[in-house]
Amino acid sequence: MERYFLKELGIEYVVKQSTRAKRVSIAVHHTHEVVVTKPRRISLSSIHDIVRQNIGVIEKMRAKIATSDKISLGASREDYLKNKKLAEDLLAPRVKALAHLMDIKYEKLTVRYQVSRWGSCSSTGTISLNYKLIKLPIHLQDYVIIHELAHRKEMNHSSRFWKLVEQFDPQYKQNRKELQRYF
Repeated sequence: MERYFLKELGIEYVVKQSTRAKRVSIAVHHTHEVVVTKPRRISLSSIHDIVRQNIGVIEKMRAKIATSDKISLGASREDYLKNKKLAEDLLAPRVKALAHLMDIKYEKLTVRYQVSRWGSCSSTGTISLNYKLIKLPIHLQDYVIIHELAHRKEMNHSSRFWKLVEQFDPQYKQNRKELQRYF
């Protein structure tokens, strides 16, 4: 990743090259940092032009973040490595207790550094939880765990799935909405 500064626009941004990217994308993080992801075939001068052409969009994205009520958990890879064991120690007994309460079996629990998910459940029975859950209030931790455990019976988001979630978390709609405030 390299940093660039366009003097005439007063904007600093980071350019990341991705072998998986099919097109250029521009993201503004909660810190207001602008990150441009590009496929290998796009030249750096083209990236500078794209940033110039999209300065209005970037400023709108920054303004939206400034007025957002989202709560940052400030997580990084280093934070994950430092807190992984703690997260495992705190979340494992909770998963076990809720699985027992729900009468659901799972194969194993993994705690991971995930950017866009709070948790997941594989068809083989592995429950994966984002380590950042330990930074959330307990009722939101429980909502995510119940949600993932419910996937052991319903591997979809059907009405049967949501009824199962509701059976063990009657406030799941409010919890789901509240969870969206965090990242």
